[in-house]
Amino acid sequence: MIDKQKRKDTSLIFKRQFFDVKAQEYLPISADELLSQHLLITGVTGSGKSSTALTIIEELKKNQQNVIVLDPTGEFRTIPNVQRIVLGDDGFFDVTHLTSDQIAHLLNITDKSLLANLPAAIESLQIQNNVVAKPGIYKKINRSQIEHDNLVEQLKIKDKYFDLSLLANQLQEEYITPYVDERADFSLLGQIYDKEAIAKAWSSLAQLKQTLKNKQIRTLLLRSTKQEIVHYDVDYLLRLFITRRATKQSLIIDLSLFSHEQKLNQVLVEILTLQMMSIAKLNGLSFPVTIFIDEAHRYLSNDGHGNYGIFSLIREGRKLGLDLMLSTQSPLDVPVELLGQFGSFIVQRLNTRNEMKNLLIIKEDLIDQVAHLATGEALLKTIGRQELKKVKVELSTISHQTENIPFGL
Repeated sequence: MIDKQKRKDTSLIFKRQFFDVKAQEYLPISADELLSQHLLITGVTGSGKSSTALTIIEELKKNQQNVIVLDPTGEFRTIPNVQRIVLGDDGFFDVTHLTSDQIAHLLNITDKSLLANLPAAIESLQIQNNVVAKPGIYKKINRSQIEHDNLVEQLKIKDKYFDLSLLANQLQEEYITPYVDERADFSLLGQIYDKEAIAKAWSSLAQLKQTLKNKQIRTLLLRSTKQEIVHYDVDYLLRLFITRRATKQSLIIDLSLFSHEQKLNQVLVEILTLQMMSIAKLNGLSFPVTIFIDEAHRYLSNDGHGNYGIFSLIREGRKLGLDLMLSTQSPLDVPVELLGQFGSFIVQRLNTRNEMKNLLIIKEDLIDQVAHLATGEALLKTIGRQELKKVKVELSTISHQTENIPFGL
């Protein structure tokens, strides 16, 4: 857990980023005041959300503060002096760092019998790759239980990597059973294939085989064998940026290759946020890390699906030193349970009364004012100030790709 007093004594102050319109002077705000109980930035497209976020990120970078950005569209690809990876291109998830549930979500495995056999199939492939040390699947039929238990014991001190491309074939191998007559030998893992169970799961197995052939999925989950291409293990980079002080660099994780797949986007962000939480818990941070999730409406849904990672980050992250900055087009995109967890708000132009009333901090007499805020103007509420301040944000000069495609003749 972070030493709050230590943070307070060396607090970073945003001195010239927020101009108080009423007082006609810059409003000094500490980073702790703005970020330590999480910050929500909301406003319609073109209101200045991304530029506002970049203003904050730029100041954090200048002061060697660690920042991790989850970029759903590739909007931040032009920011200088950052470590940037593109998931499904030069960034991958090492399967040894993923749970069986996460692998199932990423590969869209929904068949109940496949889900039940998935942990065993993964263990089998780990044994084959790291203990047996031979290519192919792990054959279980007619293998003794004693021999199998011995191999499982050996696996405990071995690498846990496995060939994910063989997962569908290994799952099929898991459907084994003893004979049902006097030939039954219960000292073996199994003697015959359960053809009826395999037939029931056949369409799901065929679908999984196609998914595993998908180039982007393979690049997302498999270690590259190409020497000329540098591939980055996402877990390694997260550990680096969460446990070590930055040197004016930020980590940007670009998810744009999967921007058209909302469900997969939600799974990716859930995995990333849970990995960050796990790293922070294991290492006990001594400095804060700011995590910016842009266009959060892509990852959130009011039915609760895809929210677990972000929920966990908001509820537990600040105790671990993980400060969340969330940006979205409308407060209605954010489940009510999440809204109550934010201590600070930057509210830029909104168009409807429902959006404004959803933010309980917006009083009736301010609703008309919010609807007419100019680009870069906002109402600011932080944990240290009860009063909403109308401010003009000194928007970052860093270019980012938000331009619309122009009409042409």
